[in-house]
Parts: sequence; C-alpha cells; structure tokens
Amino acid sequence: MIRRYRSFQEDGLKTLYSQSQVIETTTGNLEYASHGNNPAILVSHGSFGGYDLGMSSLYFLQDTNLNFVVPSRFGYLRTSLPDNATPSLQAQAYVELLDFLNIEKVCVVGLSAGGMSAIHFALNYPNRCWGLIMVSAVNIRPVKTPPIRFVVEHIFANEFLGWLLANYFPRLIAQSTRDDYSLIENDPLLKNIVINLAWPPFSTKRRAGMLNDLKQADNLPNYQFENIISPMLIIHGTNDPFVPYHTAKNLASSARNAKLLTLEKGGHLSFLIQQTQSKQAILDFVNEYSAGDNYV
Repeated sequence: MIRRYRSFQEDGLKTLYSQSQVIETTTGNLEYASHGNNPAILVSHGSFGGYDLGMSSLYFLQDTNLNFVVPSRFGYLRTSLPDNATPSLQAQAYVELLDFLNIEKVCVVGLSAGGMSAIHFALNYPNRCWGLIMVSAVNIRPVKTPPIRFVVEHIFANEFLGWLLANYFPRLIAQSTRDDYSLIENDPLLKNIVINLAWPPFSTKRRAGMLNDLKQADNLPNYQFENIISPMLIIHGTNDPFVPYHTAKNLASSARNAKLLTLEKGGHLSFLIQQTQSKQAILDFVNEYSAGDNYV
C-alpha cells in the first residue's frame, strides 16, 4: 500500500506539472492550461481545485471545439497567493492571462467558489465578457458556514488519508456533496472526477487557495447583479449542501438576462451527475450568445 501511494505521489506530480504553463503577472506567478479553438471559455475552478480539476469539471465538453482557458486561482498549485487575494484582483489576473494569450473576449464559467471572481470579471470587465455561466456557484456571503475550515486546516493536510479514502472508501467522499453515489459507481471516469473534486489529490498544494476562498467568501460584498450586462446561465442542484439552491434562484431573478437550469435532487456536483442536461444547456447558451457560427 505504501509503495502504491508513493508511486502515485511521484508520478502524479510529474504529470500535473507537465500539463500546465506558468506566466508572470502583476499578481505573481499564474499557472494555466489551454486547448481548443474559438469561442473561448475561461474556467474559474471551484474550491479544492486547480487548473487540472477545472478542466476535468467540464470533461463532458471535451468533444466540442470550445477553447478552454483554465488558470489555477490564487494559492492553488503553482499560482501565487498575493497579500490581497480578493476575487476582484483575481479577475484582474484573468485579464492579464487573456492579454498574454491574445484573447479579446470570453465566456467565464464560475464553478462553486470560482463564482466569486467570475462575477467580478463580468462586472469589472464587461467588454471582455460575452457570457457568464454560474455552476453550483457562490454569489453571496454565506449565512451559515459549514465546518469546512477545520477540515481544510487539519484534515486535508493529510494527503495519505485522502488517497486511502479515495481508493478504498470512495462512497464516503462522494456522500459529502449530497450526490447519489449509485449514479456514478459504474462509470470509472466520472467516479474518479467526482472523488477528486470532493477530496483532491495533492491537497497540501491547494490548501492556501482553499483557506483564501473561505476568507473571501466571508467578506463578499453585496453584488448588484442587475449591473451584469452579460447574458447568464445558472446551473444548480436543489440539494446542494454548500451553496444553497435559493441563492441561485435569487441570482436568476435579480440579473438582467439570466436562465436557470434546476437539477432536481442534485447535490453540489449535480452538474456532473446530470451532465446530459448541463451539456445541452451550456452548448445552447454558447451557440446563442457567442459570435460566429455554431461550434458544436
């Protein structure tokens, strides 16, 4: 068992760092991965994330011609954590990355805690944002915070425990998101992605970003959603234990041009479990609002 774990750690880190690039920005180092053609989709990954998990979160769109630009957010993997690592500053870093890649406009996808900087991007840089997709996404300050901070500070640092649970007790990890494990246990690829999102490998290299997400969520401003001029698609499960469904309904009713896809009885990762609905909604949104011809 110990040999298997050490092999996983060594080989996994080599693979992880070989599939991304790092550039220097005014906020420090910024890691990212990118592939595909137009239209461009910038993925703002969730907490417990990094560029790798941002990419795998939307793996069901990999058979399209969309151009995915997926940075690791502040404090994740090889991206720096500046002193004032706010969602607004993160949005600025997105713009610097797009400038480096010579990409004028994107649709930004905010996944879970990545929704905070996705909203700032849409509000602060409307000329760079042709669409906003919020997936199980944080958009208001949490009223009641689950005991995630203790878990991040004291339990996620034990990478061996995470590997052990993922390999031998995956049902326990999957249940934390309140999704139906029976719907994924016979699909090895989907099960692996769900487990990695719920308890990521190499968690110590994501820990600073996780803690910063919790800090930023506790200090979120009251967004003026009606000032977002970009069209918006919201995808949310009714049983999400981390980001309550009513916050998605409020966002949909407050924004100018928003569509809400409700995933009945879905947990925090229901967009993956019910990916047929998610994929169709996203592709319909892209084809409706992106410039040019169909891309699917």
